[in-house]
Amino acid sequence: PPPIGVGILTGGSGGFPKGGAHAPVLAKGCPEGMRPRMNAKGDGKGLAQALEPKAAGGMMQPSPQQATAFPKALAVPSDASSFEQILEQNQRILDEQQRALQEMKAKSDAEEKRLKAQQDAEEKKQREEELRQQAEVLRREARLKAQEEAEEQKRKNEEMRQQAESFRRQQAELRKLEEEAKREAVEAEALQFQADLSDMLVAAERENEAMSKAVEPILDDAKRRGLADEALVKAFVEDFEPLRSKLTDTLKDINAFMTGKHKAISGINEECRKTAASLMQRISRLERGLSNAVGRASAHRLAALGRLEAEAKRQATIAEAKRQEELFKKYDSDDDGLLLEHDIILLCREEYDFELQPARLSAIKKSECYKHKDGVEYEKFAMLRKLIDIAKAEVLARQRQEEMAKRKKNAVAQMAVIDKNFKTASEFLPGIDGEVVKAERRSLPLNMVLTHKIFLANDVEAAISEVDTATEAARDFIAAVQEQMQNLGAEVAKQEPLEAEAQALIARHQKLVGFKLTAWHTRLAKAEGVSKALKGKIELQQRKEALMKLANAL
Repeated sequence: PPPIGVGILTGGSGGFPKGGAHAPVLAKGCPEGMRPRMNAKGDGKGLAQALEPKAAGGMMQPSPQQATAFPKALAVPSDASSFEQILEQNQRILDEQQRALQEMKAKSDAEEKRLKAQQDAEEKKQREEELRQQAEVLRREARLKAQEEAEEQKRKNEEMRQQAESFRRQQAELRKLEEEAKREAVEAEALQFQADLSDMLVAAERENEAMSKAVEPILDDAKRRGLADEALVKAFVEDFEPLRSKLTDTLKDINAFMTGKHKAISGINEECRKTAASLMQRISRLERGLSNAVGRASAHRLAALGRLEAEAKRQATIAEAKRQEELFKKYDSDDDGLLLEHDIILLCREEYDFELQPARLSAIKKSECYKHKDGVEYEKFAMLRKLIDIAKAEVLARQRQEEMAKRKKNAVAQMAVIDKNFKTASEFLPGIDGEVVKAERRSLPLNMVLTHKIFLANDVEAAISEVDTATEAARDFIAAVQEQMQNLGAEVAKQEPLEAEAQALIARHQKLVGFKLTAWHTRLAKAEGVSKALKGKIELQQRKEALMKLANAL
């Protein structure tokens, strides 16, 4: 609808005169031709004048078009206050119409949005339907393809299952054949082992039979009674023992052959196992028989040896008693059955190899074996021998003490000479240390030269010569000290053997100096190593220079 404004009916030619002092101004919000006229100042006076009744006909009435367009328009009263009321009323009408227009526009926009949304929904629904149909087609195609693939996979799986089944049957047949071959190999190996073991057992049984015959005179009670102890021991040592040793070695060989082969010898089938069990029983019988024969024969041998040893002791006792009797008669100078004072002294000198001291002789004369008859009779000769043994022990102890005192005196003298020689040798040690330090100091610059590619050979050779001179001097000192340390006790050893204390002192001195000499050798070896390395480097540089000169000459 057209915009609604306030229409002030002017009618005819009334209103402001044309070309007057005030120009008409259109009211805002009203259609052109229907807006009230205002003066140029915009104060509404022109409008009031226009609304005033004319002299001829008074207030003009609205036209039918204006009345139809603005049905709510009111007649304008003649006074200004009524006019303001009409303006307010017309303003309210305009506001209501404006709100109606806005509501109509909002409804129109809402309807337009609803129609567009409905159209969009229908289009979306149509697109969704098309997509659904396409998805359905794709699903049907996918289902068909999946079914075809499943059938193809099923066919392949069936083929693979059949192939696997065929392969499994082949593998089973191969395993069966391998097991049969393995069983046959195990049986063949078991039979071979059993044959070898049987041959060894046959030999062992023959040896056992020979051993049984040899030991029969020892084990049989009737035959053993007719044997003397010497014959029994001889039969055990010469007849039984070699055969026992031989059978023992054979059984050891059998056990070594059996080591780790018990399962292999038993085989798999029942018959082979029975044969193996029979062989094991034969081995056990041989071992038990050997153990039994050795135990019984050894017991009889030990008994015979005991009897022989007792007899030997008895004979030795008889022989010793006879010897003692002969000894007593030998030193019984007057054959009166008593050993007197001079007889005892002679006995000690010749038989016991020592001189009986008067004090000990006096003690013997006061003893029970002598004082009753002023001599020693044969029945108390053993007591006299014990007293003589005591006297000889005292003499030997005294001799040992004297020897120890002499050795101690000799050791003190030898150790004094050794300490003197060590002191002389130690005087060279500071000089050795100085020479070693000198060699090290002169080799220090050479260490830095080793890291340089270019250097003056003449200067380096002079430094190397100084290092070599210092190391040679130090080694000369070391050699001299080593020689002196080796000869610490040589002067004493020429006169008499070195005592243990002197030898221990020499060892301590040599060990102490040896540590120092070893350290100096190590330090000198480092200096010599630097010198040697530089000599090689100089030689290499000289060869390079010679080659360069030769190349330049060519």
